[in-house]
Amino acid sequence: MTNEPPLVLVAAVAMLVELAGAEGATIATRVLADRRRGDLRKTRLLIKRLRAAGLVDIVLGSRGGVRLAKAPGSIPLAEVVAALTPLVTEARHARSIDVAGRHGAVGPVVLETLARADDLRIQTLASITIGDLDAEVRRRIRFQAQAIRAERRARWLSADQAVLPHRAAIQARSAVTTSGSSARPSAL
Repeated sequence: MTNEPPLVLVAAVAMLVELAGAEGATIATRVLADRRRGDLRKTRLLIKRLRAAGLVDIVLGSRGGVRLAKAPGSIPLAEVVAALTPLVTEARHARSIDVAGRHGAVGPVVLETLARADDLRIQTLASITIGDLDAEVRRRIRFQAQAIRAERRARWLSADQAVLPHRAAIQARSAVTTSGSSARPSAL
């Protein structure tokens, strides 16, 4: 059994975190669509839904695009879920009732139990904001950058250690040549 969130929710949250990373600057709709590997039409519909919920603003003009309508720390994930619930619920409900069974006691019990679990999930999402996710993304980027720097430093040091004996030999030869030339009597 898979417990993956709906793709539309994943796309919306990823888009909002990316907009939070832009720190108030706008990002073109086409860029957002390309980064999600989605088509432009679906991205525009998603942005329209997020705009109706008051989560994003659309800026027109040559420097236009999409930006967050609020501070990232004031957008709980539960609000994003609420904005997208009609899209998700309609598709899920039609499939769920068929799978659980329309008749008998099993279907309603299963659906009610899962609905309560979904309510608990939404309550948990209320405590997590887009700002929290943006901070986590930035923390991971810093960690990756530190790891890359440490790896480069280790490679540089190991390369330097491998070259060190050669440098010592070259310096010894040049010292012998220099001392040998100064010890020779001049020809004049």
